[in-house]
Amino acid sequence: MGMRRPEQALWDRLSRVMGNRWRADRVENKILQGMPDVYFGVSAQLHGWIELKVLPTFPKAAKTAVKVPHYTAWQANWHWTHRDVGTRSWIAVQHEDLLYFFPSRLALALFEGMTGTEFRTSGTVVDLQKATDLDIIDALLRSR
Repeated sequence: MGMRRPEQALWDRLSRVMGNRWRADRVENKILQGMPDVYFGVSAQLHGWIELKVLPTFPKAAKTAVKVPHYTAWQANWHWTHRDVGTRSWIAVQHEDLLYFFPSRLALALFEGMTGTEFRTSGTVVDLQKATDLDIIDALLRSR
C-alpha cells in the first residue's frame, strides 16, 4: 500500500482511539462538493458529520491567520447551511499530536482564517498521544 494522505492517517488514528465506541463510516463523495469525510453515531444524543483536516505548520505569530489546507468554501458552506436545518457537524483539525474540534457555527470563520490565538481558543482540543474514546466524546460534546 502506498503512503497514506494526512487526512487518511488522521482517520486511522481516530478510528483506533474510538474503537467500537462509535459507529462511523468514511465517506468519499465525488459528486456532492463539500460533504464531510465521516458520518458517525455514538448515541441518540451524539451523532453527525466530521470533516477531517491536517494543519502541517502553525503560524509563529499569534495574530497571523491560520489557513487550513484543502478546507474549501464548499466545505464551509456545507457545514453552515446544514447547521440551519439541525445537522450536527464538526471540523476536526490535527496539528502535530493535537486535535482541535470546531463546531459548524465556526465553519466560515475557520475558512476565512482565524488568528493563531483565535484558533487555539475556539477549538476544543484533544491530545492524541493520551486520548481515549471518552476524551473524543467529551470534546465533541463540549464543542457543539
